[in-house]
Amino acid sequence: MNAIALTRLMLVPLVLCACAVAQTPSKWHGTLKLRVTDGCGRTAHEWQVLEFRDEKGHDLKRAFHGDRASDIPYGNYKLRVWGGAFFPYEGTVEIRQPETLYLVGLTFAGLEYDPPSFEVRGRFEAPPGRGAWCKLSGVYTRDGHFAAVQPDGTFVFPFVLVASYILVCQQDSEILALQPVEMCPGRSLDIVLPAAGTAGGGSASKK
Repeated sequence: MNAIALTRLMLVPLVLCACAVAQTPSKWHGTLKLRVTDGCGRTAHEWQVLEFRDEKGHDLKRAFHGDRASDIPYGNYKLRVWGGAFFPYEGTVEIRQPETLYLVGLTFAGLEYDPPSFEVRGRFEAPPGRGAWCKLSGVYTRDGHFAAVQPDGTFVFPFVLVASYILVCQQDSEILALQPVEMCPGRSLDIVLPAAGTAGGGSASKK
């Protein structure tokens, strides 16, 4: 066997090894799946990824096929999503595991970017006393609203957007109430909460 033939035989396993490494996803890469919804958790169908940029400024939005992007290096990414009738969404995605699910909660923009909103009123059947407060937190969106509980046990959230929320009321370290709140277009919402320490959740009545 001459030197040229021997060299070729030695190169074959090296080439095969290099190809196998190139085709095997790195353990430091993961798959990202987006779940895109409106503020009430209903699937949004008209949307697209505008930007998916890594920490070095490289835009990897072409890695998406539908709602999934595969073989993404671990790290933090800036995500921007356009949603048609919704406000553009922007957030940071952290990929640190083989499979990552990320929720994109879009906020309805309304006509001429003037979204419909509500005034949400609540009251405790028995006022909890001084220092109590309540917060509405979006389940699918990042909306947050705070209100102080008045001496008569009432509280008001003005300009609350269409979405699903979790209501929590607290006084010092004691949680007075914890319950879901669903908004409906064109209606105000009144929330009645039992006295602090009473078992069971409150009720909601729509006007």
